[in-house]
Amino acid sequence: PHLSESNAKDWIKALKGQDPLTQAAILDMFAAKTYTPALDEIIKYVSSKNLDVQKAAVNATVKLGGAAKLPELIALMNKGNAQDIQSIAEGIRRMEKGGVPETISAYLGNSKPEVKVALIKILADKAANEQIDFIYSELKSASPEVKSAAFNALKNVAFASNQAELFSLL
Repeated sequence: PHLSESNAKDWIKALKGQDPLTQAAILDMFAAKTYTPALDEIIKYVSSKNLDVQKAAVNATVKLGGAAKLPELIALMNKGNAQDIQSIAEGIRRMEKGGVPETISAYLGNSKPEVKVALIKILADKAANEQIDFIYSELKSASPEVKSAAFNALKNVAFASNQAELFSLL
């Protein structure tokens, strides 16, 4: 398919009436052509029940919006089910580090436990040492899954300069 400024609005309208495979292909096209004006429409498909459409929407949102769309993606994780959380977390994991750990930390405290686990794992994957205080705070979580994720994250985010805090955990 061909995407241009003149027919982009037609492609956006066409998304609604298509089968999932075609929707995923259109979303992939928007991402490949880096057509950012479609971003507000694309993000609506992040909550799709169809996994192919959902993954295409997450990929397009991450590619076109990057860290600027992180608050919306985290909000969708908090409204979503396990599949939504996993798909969106995979997309966030692919984002460049710049600004991502800070935004994740800002939303960590208000997230549901399943989302906290996913976000803590992302912080660990990005070796976000500057966010270690947020991970420390989750060590006191009432949720065993969150507490475990926070402990596991320490091996990737703690540096020698954090030695005193680590010894206090013993």
